[in-house]
Amino acid sequence: GIEALYGESGKKYESDLFIDCTGFRALLLENVNAAWESWSDIMFNNCSWVCRRDYENKERELVPYTNCTGLSSGWVWNVPTYSRIGTGYNYSSNHQSIGDALEEFQKFIGADERTKFKHIQWKTGVRKEIWKKNVCGIGLSAGFIEPLESTSLFNTHHGILSLIDILNDNPGQFERDIYNHNMREHLDGWKEFVEAH
Repeated sequence: GIEALYGESGKKYESDLFIDCTGFRALLLENVNAAWESWSDIMFNNCSWVCRRDYENKERELVPYTNCTGLSSGWVWNVPTYSRIGTGYNYSSNHQSIGDALEEFQKFIGADERTKFKHIQWKTGVRKEIWKKNVCGIGLSAGFIEPLESTSLFNTHHGILSLIDILNDNPGQFERDIYNHNMREHLDGWKEFVEAH
């Protein structure tokens, strides 16, 4: 396990339990060799091109829902917020090149030269042990399915509440096993739900 962490100032932080919320990097879980189980064989999307757009007609475009549209190698999401529209193309880099994906996305949204795009890559899967030794992963460090159903916030919330419930019982290995089983069952359920799409 991990005995202590050191901050940038050199300050030492000791604890019986460390929560890894370092996102995809999973710095603490990697340190305790928590193995990764890839789901890329059934969850093909692994990249996104994203951008922000201004409204052309806010009264018509500011709707209270997310709109998703299938393209050649994935799908485009469109999320209106009060001040702008967030949009992105989630696609499979095994089925379309980065350049072709950007071109298809730009054409689909009618982008002009002022639109700034950002490319994001991710891995789909889960830690075989989300709580290993004295490190518990919460959020993206524990696992990620893909953005289709925006499950990350819900899964983070579920992980936190599940951990709180177990911490009330002075946890040992049995409680870690229960937590891992429950979280894996939860994430497996979401994986199957998204797979059905």
